[in-house]
Amino acid sequence: MKKTIYTYILLISSVFTMLSAQILDMHNHPELQWRTFDTEHFIFHYHQGTEKSAVRFASVGESIYGTITKLYNFYPDYKIHVIINDYDDMANGGAYYYNDKISLWAPAFDTILRGDHFWYTNLFAHEFSHMIQLQVPRKASKMFPGLYLQWTGYEDEKREDVLTGFPNILSSANIPMNIIPPWFAEGVAQNQDPDTLHYDFWDANRDMLLRERILEGKELKYSQLTDFYNRSSHEAESIYNTGFAFVKYIFEKYGKDVPYKISEEMGKAFSFSFEEAIKRVTGKRGDELYSEWINDLREKYRQEIKNVENNLVQGKDISDSAFVNSNPKFSPDGKYLAFLSTKIGGEPSFYKRDLHIKDLKTDSIKFKIPAVMFSSYSWTPDSRSIYFSRSDKHSIYGNNYLDIYHYDIKEDEEEQITHGMRAANPEVSPDGKKIAFVATHDGTRNLYIYDIEKDVALNLTKKDDGTQYFLPKWSKDGSKILIDRSIIEYGKDIVEVDTLGNVTTLISTKYDDRDPVYSPDEKYVYYASDRTGIYNIYRRDIASGLDETVTNVRGGAFYPELQQDTLVYVNYNGIRTNIYEIKDIEPIETSKCEYRDYEVYDNNFLSITTLDYLKDSRRYMNDFQSIMIVPRLAFDNNNFKPGIYFFLSDYLDKVSLFGGYNRGMNGDSDLFAMTEFKFLLPTIYGMAFNMVRTDDNTFINDRVIVHVDSLEDGTDIPEYEINDIDFTYDIMELDFGIKVPFTLKPKIFKYPLGELDMEAFFTYVRSDAAADYGDFVLKYTYFKEKSYNVKLNLASNKFRFNHYINRTYGRDVTFTYSRHITDFITGFSLNSDYGTLQEDYRKYNYNQYDLDIKEYFKLPLESGLTLKMKFSYLDDENIDSFYYNYIGGLTGLQGYSFYSLGGTKTAYASTMIRFPIVKRTDKLLGIYNFKNLYAGILFGAGTGWTDEAIKDSMKDLKKSVGLNIRMFGTIFYGFPLSVDYTVAYGLDKFVNEDVTYGHEVRSYLTVLFDFIDF
Repeated sequence: MKKTIYTYILLISSVFTMLSAQILDMHNHPELQWRTFDTEHFIFHYHQGTEKSAVRFASVGESIYGTITKLYNFYPDYKIHVIINDYDDMANGGAYYYNDKISLWAPAFDTILRGDHFWYTNLFAHEFSHMIQLQVPRKASKMFPGLYLQWTGYEDEKREDVLTGFPNILSSANIPMNIIPPWFAEGVAQNQDPDTLHYDFWDANRDMLLRERILEGKELKYSQLTDFYNRSSHEAESIYNTGFAFVKYIFEKYGKDVPYKISEEMGKAFSFSFEEAIKRVTGKRGDELYSEWINDLREKYRQEIKNVENNLVQGKDISDSAFVNSNPKFSPDGKYLAFLSTKIGGEPSFYKRDLHIKDLKTDSIKFKIPAVMFSSYSWTPDSRSIYFSRSDKHSIYGNNYLDIYHYDIKEDEEEQITHGMRAANPEVSPDGKKIAFVATHDGTRNLYIYDIEKDVALNLTKKDDGTQYFLPKWSKDGSKILIDRSIIEYGKDIVEVDTLGNVTTLISTKYDDRDPVYSPDEKYVYYASDRTGIYNIYRRDIASGLDETVTNVRGGAFYPELQQDTLVYVNYNGIRTNIYEIKDIEPIETSKCEYRDYEVYDNNFLSITTLDYLKDSRRYMNDFQSIMIVPRLAFDNNNFKPGIYFFLSDYLDKVSLFGGYNRGMNGDSDLFAMTEFKFLLPTIYGMAFNMVRTDDNTFINDRVIVHVDSLEDGTDIPEYEINDIDFTYDIMELDFGIKVPFTLKPKIFKYPLGELDMEAFFTYVRSDAAADYGDFVLKYTYFKEKSYNVKLNLASNKFRFNHYINRTYGRDVTFTYSRHITDFITGFSLNSDYGTLQEDYRKYNYNQYDLDIKEYFKLPLESGLTLKMKFSYLDDENIDSFYYNYIGGLTGLQGYSFYSLGGTKTAYASTMIRFPIVKRTDKLLGIYNFKNLYAGILFGAGTGWTDEAIKDSMKDLKKSVGLNIRMFGTIFYGFPLSVDYTVAYGLDKFVNEDVTYGHEVRSYLTVLFDFIDF
């Protein structure tokens, strides 16, 4: 029965993962002191260091509240809670519309995939649009987000001492009460109210992404817009981008109220197809409307881009075959060209770049510095070293901060220079003694100078109003820094900052002017600008103030870098970013670069600088979100077993409760609850489970004869008493423990093995039974246990296409030590004091050690190899078989049933070679979006033993072979559905507990939200 509890936990944990997906950070951050204040329509929660961000977000929220609520005709009768975060160097936001909560990050987004809009207005308007629009299509109260359908099946176990076989079928699927595809949700949030709110608008960056996809014939299919699963970051951004443009088209063609009407249609009880909902409003299905729009757009782009294509000036592509090549920089001695590249990670790793250093003489990559990500970097004057920034865990609290690192090319050694400075885009001074960099605090990114020898940093710009500084460049004499800057309006300006912090504006237009760099003679400033609607490289004569156009590209040109008369830059071309080179630079006639009349909107927002909102702030007091209840329609071993899940958490996710109850028609029931407390560095948690199982048994009592039949030969045939006994088993388990994520990463040589986590917990188990003989009921406790457990987990992984279904990188290693103190029933005796029956127990106190290893390897043709090994050791060889570990069934050697192979010692290993049948697709089949299909060949071997020597037990290995099919897709526009089916055959035949095992085909099926590698 303990094993049944274990598998039940797996099933509910899969559901828990879906319900609590917003809790992404394993670290609890007890260092943060949270406070709360109210505005008319919101409740803001902020921590120290985010005061000004909280005030700015509050100002934006109140300014847009009426516009968005009116647009979607939804007016909340409650205040929405808003969480302001600034403890990681990340830019993000989330709208949890079932929880009345918005989560916002103060650091601003910086990428060529999006234009430079004021972060506070852009982010809040986007997330608040989600909060309002997504309330309209709800089919039920916020308390009921969905319905779960579940089915659990069990092996036909023949051992008489096993009540129920181990599960061989686990399935759970969700029917949501709100069905909206992401392209529509994100498109609505990007458009906001297009007539009055221009906090985001269709800018040159957005147009670049869509234009290149359309002209290259790489536009997303309609089915690709329906979820974010198995997408690269670039594809995910394209869903936002395409949705933005498509919803804008719907606004313009059918009117501003149409998105509301479509949302209202999806709120009807039996409306499950978004395509049909659009048809009921517009007269055309969503996919038909999309095809019509794409065809019109393709023709429009072809006409608009003709002038540019007829006059291209882009030079020569000198980059490697990577999806992203960016930020090129020559070494001062001219021997090397460095650039950021995703050559190793491929398309999935748009933001996960390594720094490559190319030897220009041999045209080959000489060095590679991993995980430089999207920050810029700088050569030292002697060309021997590079300074760069990397995001990593900064403290025991797990803060992900950008810090400066130093890489010595000659010695091939790396050293961390700053610690917790949040330093990005480092640029070394001409004398090599100082580093200019930018860092974000409370939503403002300022320019700093770091003195390498003194290890101190000076804030040059001292802004606190949401201003953003970006890419610094030193002048030759080290007296000033050239840098791009944005304030509140769209786009960036280019300014010079001297070493006293004085700012001089060089280039300021209504457009986005960015990425400045001095020419070698400092006569010009080269920069990128979107003034024609397409980013190109320009240069300004500093003395005269005149601009000249240097490139004419179809996609977009960024990050210029010069050496003598050679320009290198990044060209976004064909949805890739490549490095291009132009020698002997010549100006281009402006007329040859004309694309379209590019309109830049004013956002009409006045930044609030007063801190009056904070006057009435109070200490955060664990405000709780609304409870969510999810009904369950479950079949357990062909027994209808309806029930519910429930989930409750405070707004900061410091306290959470997840539980459920279901009861079968035969009286079987399951009750569980899990709670977590995240006030301290470790997470404190508790779990409670109660399972009730019934069993009807018939026993022949050979001591009582109720009738005798006599044969003709005089032989008497006695008929014995038959007793029907109904058994009820009541099993309770309580767990209390702590979970600690470590910031350290163990290494072998120079390579990290993974991230280490530790869990320590106490478990109490009590198993009761009741035997109903009809005339009386015998109740007793047959098992009691206390155990003390420590678990260490080392894990590493990387996002790659199809990694959900076929992991090809990383490891997962878990070691567990447990000390068990138990009582196991041996019979009954008469209590001399009370004259009643009492249980007699034998104490078993033992230690147990478990090691579980999984390694994943990449094979050719997008195939993968999974290697698993499991070892367990229980240090009492005379223990009852009730305590044995087992290695068969769903979680082990699948050619044999779970309870067929066990002992105080077990060893198991398996290899799975998995290969693609359908690598990567999106095919809509009604409510199901089919994505990929893989097959696998499985071989495993293992054994369990008690007292014999290891070498003897290894001679008795049981072997199993099998075939595996995995299919992945999503239902209802984004809910994952992972189907895993295995058939296995046991190659060896043997007898255990009077039952014959092996030489039979066994099958296993899981239909869950994710694939589980047991």
